[in-house]
Amino acid sequence: MFLHPKTPPWLRTPLTRQLSSIPLQADRHGVRTIILFLLGKQQDPSISQLDHIGKVIGSIPTWITAEEYIQRIAVQVIELLDEKDVLLQRAAAHIITQLMTKHEAFVARYIFDLIQEPLLPRPSDSMMNDVVFEDTAVEICLNRLEKITLNPAPPLVISLLQPILPNLFLFLAYTQTAPQSLLKSKILNLIQTYLTASPTPLKDVLSLIERMLYVPPDWTFGPGGHGGVAVRRISTAETLDLNSIQSRIENLLEILEKTSENTKSEIFVGIVRKWLSSQDEMDPMQYIPVL
Repeated sequence: MFLHPKTPPWLRTPLTRQLSSIPLQADRHGVRTIILFLLGKQQDPSISQLDHIGKVIGSIPTWITAEEYIQRIAVQVIELLDEKDVLLQRAAAHIITQLMTKHEAFVARYIFDLIQEPLLPRPSDSMMNDVVFEDTAVEICLNRLEKITLNPAPPLVISLLQPILPNLFLFLAYTQTAPQSLLKSKILNLIQTYLTASPTPLKDVLSLIERMLYVPPDWTFGPGGHGGVAVRRISTAETLDLNSIQSRIENLLEILEKTSENTKSEIFVGIVRKWLSSQDEMDPMQYIPVL
C-alpha cells in the first residue's frame, strides 16, 4: 500500500525501515498490530493466509540481525498464544513455524526456552519458598505447547518437545496418582504428537523405559494453590513404591496404544535386543514389566 514501483528511492529506504520496525515496538504491541492489519475483517483465514502473516513477520529486516530481531519479538509472540482470540493464537503459531525454517537455534533460545521453563525446573537454594512454579504457570506452559503443536511440522515439534519429553512423562505419571484428567489428556496428546513427528520413536520410547524409575533429586510435581499441579522444591528425592511403578508402566502402555503397529513392533524388538545384549552391569529385569 505504502510502497510501490513509483516510490522514489529517497523515500523507499526510510519508509521500508519504518514499516519493518513495527513488530519491534513491544510497547505498542507491534506484532499484534501487523497481524490485525493483515487479517482485516477475515474471521476464518485460510492456511495460506496465515502462512503469509508468518512470512511477513518472520522476515528479518536487513538492518538488524536475526538473533536480535527474534529476541525482541519473542515475548510478544508468546503472549499471543495466551490470547482468547483463536486467530491471534494461530497467527502466533505460524510466525514461530516460519522463523523455525531458517533460525531454529534462535527460536529455541528466545521462544522455546521461555515456554518450556516450568517443565525444566532448576530449583535454587536461595528460593524463599518451596514452590518453583505455580500451577497456573504450569498450565499456561501446557496450553502454549498445545497451541504450537496444532501446526505439527516435525522440526518444530521435535525442537519444542524433545528437551521436555522425560519431564512430560513424569508429569503424566503424577496425573495418574493425583487425578487430573484434563491435564493428563493434554500431556498424552503432546507425547503422542512428538512420537508421530520423531524420526526415531524407538529410541525415544526406549529412553523413557530406561528412565522408568528415575526420580528428580531436587524437585517434584505436587498440588498447586489453584487446583492444578505445581512444581515444588524438595530436599530429598522421593522414593517410588510399587504402585507408583505400576502407574508409570500403565502410562507407557497408554502412550504406545496409539502408536502405529510398525512402531509397536520396532519397540518390542528393540526391547528384546536390549535385553539379550545386556551385560552384567545392566539389569535386564527392568524391561520385563513392559513386555
